[in-house]
Amino acid sequence: MKIFLTGVTGFLGGELLIELSKLSHVEKIFCLVRADNQLLAQERLKKVFSFHDDFYDESKVVAVTGNLMDDSLAVKLAENPGLDQINIVIHSGANTSFLPQKKDVIAATNVNGAVQIATWAAGLKKLETFAYVGTAMIAGAGLNMVGKHIFEDESPNPNSEHLVDYTYLKMIGEMKVREIIPKEKLLIVRPSAILGDSRPWKPRAFDIVWIFSALNILRLCPFDSKCKADVVPVDYASKAIIDLVFSNRSFSCYHISSGASASTMWDILSVYRDCDDIVRPSFCFTDQGLIEEIAFFSRKRIERCNILNNDYTNYLDYWRKEFQPFGKLRILLYGLDKYLKFINVSQTFDNSRLISEGIAVPEFAGSYVKRTMPFIKNIDVIESSTKNA
Repeated sequence: MKIFLTGVTGFLGGELLIELSKLSHVEKIFCLVRADNQLLAQERLKKVFSFHDDFYDESKVVAVTGNLMDDSLAVKLAENPGLDQINIVIHSGANTSFLPQKKDVIAATNVNGAVQIATWAAGLKKLETFAYVGTAMIAGAGLNMVGKHIFEDESPNPNSEHLVDYTYLKMIGEMKVREIIPKEKLLIVRPSAILGDSRPWKPRAFDIVWIFSALNILRLCPFDSKCKADVVPVDYASKAIIDLVFSNRSFSCYHISSGASASTMWDILSVYRDCDDIVRPSFCFTDQGLIEEIAFFSRKRIERCNILNNDYTNYLDYWRKEFQPFGKLRILLYGLDKYLKFINVSQTFDNSRLISEGIAVPEFAGSYVKRTMPFIKNIDVIESSTKNA
């Protein structure tokens, strides 16, 4: 069995690579790596394996230099004689930025990249499965989607409203792949938000985790504590994808999610509270309309903060001490902006199909977050916010 995998230096893609490399029935894994030459590409692969001291078998894991933003990538892959025997393609590479100024880069990666990989893969004579790793959030986040339990067949919907370019462009990417890959060979997997790692070690990335760390510091949260957080750990998502790739599937599209058993925001934030070494104000959950006043306060526009001045002066005093220099609060809030909007949408994604394939529901988020708290509690939230601001 020969596999071609993209996104290997990313959060989920790295876990897919490690787990696939341990399977005896997988003969070769060809990994698309963005690098100037083969040597640098191999060095990037070595870092993926060294992160948790996994064995790197250079005879089994092979680097293929390439860039998803390259308009000629499909041609270059087709001209590579070592790739003509590929049986399975797993396309997990993506740009996950929420930043509007990166729209062109996100489109080039998530749409053009998907088209390039699918176009090349469609010409493989021995292709059995093309697995496209999308996101459950392509369902959109308009007012009609707030608090909704979403099923696979409700997406993609070209008329859906989106909070960020990322989810819209992932939807377009999936639609393009559906046009190129024959239905009988196509597997669509859509993870919900990937939160950390359930194993007792440092996760490869702090995507999503940093948001909860930031909210733990902020303490005044402009959303309902019962808002749903449909999250799964990266190791669960990776195993579920691999299990589906090598199974006799009943469907062509699956949510990899917590579904109806999804945690609430308080389920997770209460773990942070219980593990915090610093005395802070109690968590307070308010109407999302307060986001604007908090933003004004961060810019020292105190005259625009009527509700904060009347009802939440203790939080204002706390923020003045916690965020020094005070510009840190502005950075934090700017980084959180889009995520707060997603939290207020409070969606869950049905996972009945996944469970019907014999894949167990993911572990309750509060349980594994508590177990991994020593590795995530001291995240530099300002640095993380800067990357998202």
